[in-house]
Amino acid sequence: MGKRQIIIPAKNIIENTAVLAGKEVNLLLKNNTVFHGVVVEIKELTVLLKDMLLNKHTFLIRQIEEIVTDQETLY
Repeated sequence: MGKRQIIIPAKNIIENTAVLAGKEVNLLLKNNTVFHGVVVEIKELTVLLKDMLLNKHTFLIRQIEEIVTDQETLY
């Protein structure tokens, strides 16, 4: 079994809410800072992420460069 990275640019976050909700992701900010965690909620202007220490972080979508998640594949 393999993995494929799914890269979602900031402009497509809202339309991919169903894909991202509850998923473990890497969130890349425009200042090149990366946060790792689970997407808790996506609203019109913000993304709420819970990290592995269970701390919650809220990011404005305009701060985000892209969100990267893994999808398992059969090969």
